[in-house]
Amino acid sequence: MDKKSVPLTFALLGNGVIRHVDDVDNGLACDCFCPTCGSSLVAKHGSQTIHHFAHEGSSDCIGGVETALHLAAKEILTKERQMMLPPLTAYAKAKDSSGKLHQVKRSIASKIVLFENVSTEVRLNGVIPDIVACVGSKTLLIEVVVSHFADETKVALLRERDLATVEVDLSGMAKGWTWALLAEAILTNPENKKWLYNPKSQMLYTQANEEAKMLAAKADIKNATWTAKVQAGIPGFSEARELLQVFVSPQNFSKEFERMNAEGPSIGAWQSASRVLGIRWDAHPNFLNIEIAGEMGFLVDRRVWQAALFALFIQSNRNRSFTSKSAARWCVQNFGWRKEFLILQKYDYLLIPEEQRVLPSASRAVYAYLRVLVELGFIVRKGERYEILKRLIR
Repeated sequence: MDKKSVPLTFALLGNGVIRHVDDVDNGLACDCFCPTCGSSLVAKHGSQTIHHFAHEGSSDCIGGVETALHLAAKEILTKERQMMLPPLTAYAKAKDSSGKLHQVKRSIASKIVLFENVSTEVRLNGVIPDIVACVGSKTLLIEVVVSHFADETKVALLRERDLATVEVDLSGMAKGWTWALLAEAILTNPENKKWLYNPKSQMLYTQANEEAKMLAAKADIKNATWTAKVQAGIPGFSEARELLQVFVSPQNFSKEFERMNAEGPSIGAWQSASRVLGIRWDAHPNFLNIEIAGEMGFLVDRRVWQAALFALFIQSNRNRSFTSKSAARWCVQNFGWRKEFLILQKYDYLLIPEEQRVLPSASRAVYAYLRVLVELGFIVRKGERYEILKRLIR
C-alpha cells in the first residue's frame, strides 16, 4: 500500500481529541494537526475530491493515516470499554495401534467482555501494548495493527510473561473508514481479531489431547475385539502368530541369520551371479547386501538373492525390461520361502504394526529391493514394468 496515496481523513484537534474531516470547519479554521508529525493541517471540503486533510504548505508526511487509525481505535475502546473477543481453539491428535488418526478440537467461543478501566501506552512487565484493559481481576492486552503485525519474538515474550493479548487487525480500513465502521470492527466483529497468547490455550490443548488419546484407546479396544474374533475364525492364524514371535526373538533370529551367512558363498546361485557381476562375498558393490524389510522370508542370505536378481534381470537381460511380479516369482521359486508365515502374509492387516514390520515376506522383500535399485539409478519404473537404465561395466 502506498501510504502517500491514501487520503488523511482523521486528525487531532488542538486538545488532542481525534476528529473526522467532516466534523471540523473547512480550511485552517479546523485547528487540526497531523497525528504523526504534528504539523498544522488544512481541511479540504471540496466537491471534486474526497474530503480530506492536507499539510499546510508542504507535502503530506508518511504515516498520518496509520497513526490516526491507531488513535481512533484507542479512543473507541477507551470510551466504550468493551470488545468482542475472538474464539480460542486448540487441536490435538493421537494415533491408534492401526495408525488411524483421531483429531479433537476444543474451543472457547467468542464473547463480548466489559472493561472496568482502559489505559493506553502503559508499560506492563517489560511490554508496552497499545491498550491495557481490566476484565474483572484479569488483565487483557490489546494490540491494534494496520501494517506491522506481531512477530514470533513478540509472541514468545508475551507467552514468557504470561500476558493475555488480542491482536486487532485494521489493515482493511487503511484506505478509508468511518467512526461507525471502525467501531463495528473493534467492538462487535470477532473475525478481524486473534489471540497472540491466552493462558487458557494450554488447558484447552491438554483437554483435547486427553480426549484424542481416549478416542484412540477406544478404537484399539474395538479393533482388538474385532481382530480377535476374526483371528479365531482363521485356521492356523494364531499358531503362525505365536511362531512369528519365536522366530523373531533375538536369539533365534541371530542364529538363522548366521546360518544363511555361512551357507551363502557355497550356494550355486551365488557362485554363478558373482561370476557374471565380478564380485566377491566379502567385497560387494553398493547395490548388494541391502537390508530389506521382509528379507527373512527367503531361506538364503540377502546377498544370494539380490546378486542373482541383479545378474539375471539387469546385467544379462537383453529385453531391457521386466515386471516386479516376474522378478519376485523367480526369486521365490529359486530360493525358497517360509511357508509357515503364509497365513500371516495373507491377513497381515490383522497384525499390529510391530508384527507387520518384522513379518518375513519374500515377495515384499523383492519389491522393496527393486525400489532401492530405482533410487540408485539402475532401473526406472514405467507402468507395470521396470526399464534398465544402466548395467555394471566390467
